[in-house]
Amino acid sequence: MGSQRKISLSKTGGLDPPFFIMDLISKEYIQIIDVETTGFDVWRNSLIEYSSIIAKADTFELVAQKTGHARPYSKKYWSSDAELVHGITYNEAKKFPEPREAAIEWLKFLAPYKHKDNYPLLTVYHGNGNFDARWAEAFFAKCNLQFSWSKVASTKYTESTLKLAKNHLDIENFRLDTICEHLNIELEHHKAESDTLACYEIYKRLKPLEIK
Repeated sequence: MGSQRKISLSKTGGLDPPFFIMDLISKEYIQIIDVETTGFDVWRNSLIEYSSIIAKADTFELVAQKTGHARPYSKKYWSSDAELVHGITYNEAKKFPEPREAAIEWLKFLAPYKHKDNYPLLTVYHGNGNFDARWAEAFFAKCNLQFSWSKVASTKYTESTLKLAKNHLDIENFRLDTICEHLNIELEHHKAESDTLACYEIYKRLKPLEIK
């Protein structure tokens, strides 16, 4: 990839935004995301698969979904442990589109749902530490498209279905597969498209409980 300059990422850790900041978020749509990667280091490793769902912020109606892939930058940091998780091999991944091409396609998908004043969409994911949102942000930063991404999404404005599940479900653990089994949601785990649909279903069912 050549020389790569690190760009500071947000460090909010996916905390719920204060009420006054909620006014700076698009109230029309939300984005639900899931990503698969070549490892666990956001800078050395690569994002190779993503899925993004757009849903209405008020009714939670699913509006659109896109799943895409991006070629890894190098085999040097390819993790066999990560491959065991998502099942994508390096030989498959090296045939994926170039990262910047994939990033532009993602932005094109999001363009119709961008707020006219560039207020970012609330980004929903499953897990701790804002994993998926931070990986997405780093992906666009590596492609020198971080400003374009910041107009539609931000790690500052996120919500985790893990936290929703902990607030409203009485189950043995809060892994995505456990929650889906409890709620009878279909899941092909660690496939970005399936994980995102499952995350959407969890959000759609549990978020209204917090609004009441």
